[in-house]
Amino acid sequence: MNVEALSTSLAVKGNDMMSVIYLASLIRSVLALHKLIDNKEQRMWAEKERAEKAKAAAEKAAKKAKDADAADKDGKADKENQPAGNGNKAGGSSKPQSNGKA
Repeated sequence: MNVEALSTSLAVKGNDMMSVIYLASLIRSVLALHKLIDNKEQRMWAEKERAEKAKAAAEKAAKKAKDADAADKDGKADKENQPAGNGNKAGGSSKPQSNGKA
């Protein structure tokens, strides 16, 4: 009877240890999977933010280029509308002005 009780208790104890090892391994796997999912989510959010920043920068550059283009067109229109001569906007005579030394 002693041998049977010893054999049974060793089997139960062995099963308990194996179940603890199995449970610890299962918990470790679940935690690792959770960490992988969190990492993927963080990378996705970072990539989304990076794309939004790039889009905003591209829109800003496009607007700046459009504004510069519009300014160039306005500048060309002003040059075309200027009277001929030395560029004197006050009108009047087109003779050169002296510096006071005659």
